[in-house]
Amino acid sequence: MSATQVTEAPAGLASPQTPLMRPWRLLSNVRFALGLILVLVLLTFAGTGISQIPPPMRSDQMLVDRWVVAMERQYGAFAAPLMYRLGLFDIFNASGYRALLGVLTVSVIACTLKRWPAIWRGVFDQPLTRPIAFFEHADPRARTSGLAMSPSDAGEQVAAIMRKAGYRATITRASDGGIHVFADRYRLFRLATFVNHLGLVLLLAGGATTGIFGQRNDGFVIPVGATRPVGLGTTYSLRVDTFVDEYYLAGGAKDYRSEVVVFDDGREVQRATIRVNEPLVVGPVRLHQAYFGQAVAIEVRKRENLIFQDSIPLAFTALPYGFRSVGFFRLPSEGLSIDLVGPDGADDATVRPGQIAMFGYPLGGQDPLFGGVLTQRTASRWNDLEFTFTRESQFAGLQAVRDPGAPLFFIAAGLMLGGILAVFYFPHRRVWALARLHDGDGTRVWVAGATLRDPGFADEFRGLIGSIEARFSSQSLRSS
Repeated sequence: MSATQVTEAPAGLASPQTPLMRPWRLLSNVRFALGLILVLVLLTFAGTGISQIPPPMRSDQMLVDRWVVAMERQYGAFAAPLMYRLGLFDIFNASGYRALLGVLTVSVIACTLKRWPAIWRGVFDQPLTRPIAFFEHADPRARTSGLAMSPSDAGEQVAAIMRKAGYRATITRASDGGIHVFADRYRLFRLATFVNHLGLVLLLAGGATTGIFGQRNDGFVIPVGATRPVGLGTTYSLRVDTFVDEYYLAGGAKDYRSEVVVFDDGREVQRATIRVNEPLVVGPVRLHQAYFGQAVAIEVRKRENLIFQDSIPLAFTALPYGFRSVGFFRLPSEGLSIDLVGPDGADDATVRPGQIAMFGYPLGGQDPLFGGVLTQRTASRWNDLEFTFTRESQFAGLQAVRDPGAPLFFIAAGLMLGGILAVFYFPHRRVWALARLHDGDGTRVWVAGATLRDPGFADEFRGLIGSIEARFSSQSLRSS
């Protein structure tokens, strides 16, 4: 009776359970990547269903704070501040959402690297020979009987037909005298799946680049005649000379355009027209015509001294004022923040056309100190301050975007489109043939094909069989 001897494996041959293997297996797991995508989809739905901070307000913390207070009416005094701290009011810019995108990017890269060896072998390491059993069970398949030629001649002719049809054909001579032919086409297009994956990675990388380094101001509003700094890390400023909105006789919008002047450190550098589909590029920033509306010119005097004079765009809405358009300005020297509220249509009994409602708040406060209705060119006083609504005008609402990730988006879109088209329109098609002597029946030729998700291959295979049958015109090739 013999005993089995058990020895320990040498250290160099031990199972590679390194600390990095566990996160690698997790990140390269397709189910994990799909789970991340599901979570991102759910967060996207949440961002659609939960009120989000209006883009024009995001750059002003005071407006954000007041918006969150207004949300207490909808979500509750406890839930609204908590939702704000959790980033639920700005989901798509929240650090957690961006972190998930980053992990998904790494997971896609890991899944791609994990699939690489198998696909590489499928492209460059195909079996050149197949046993008889393969030819008897493959679909599609065909064979001949009793060809009056040598297996070598039959194999050469089959290879020539394959090459003429655009296939890359290789002939292998077996030790038993059989001739094997392997032919394939579009093999390199299998690698297009990695092109598609690269496009997806670049798409996510573009989103990460935009999220981390990009800047955006969807509330860049400029009253006609006013000049405002472009910001976003530039020294440019923009003046709107005129805004024009044109309409067709039927009432549809024909054109919205702003005639603007660009300044760099106070020096005029460009005059241009911005339209909805014709943005203006100012250095690294693209300016898009987005919307327009009413603006009001306001003067504030203190003891006859002018302390404020500007046009205020009524570009916002705030829940306390219903659906009326709202504008804001501050008087830091007086510790005041002023809300201006426009009329709710021509039949508004509270704020009539030619009037504007005004409410004064302490800076950082939520309860108004005073309020009333200003009539055009009629002064209204509060303590030693005198407010005058001088005239109405328009404002141009622009989107200012500094997006370093935009080129990656375009490259990613091209790669993904090209990869998908290559995979679906040029599938890897493979054909094997075997020619060898058969006892008492001359040379017999077997032909079989294989492909993945390629409904057009059956017709092409029948065409190849027809060409082989025509070449072996003295014999018949029977499909089976």
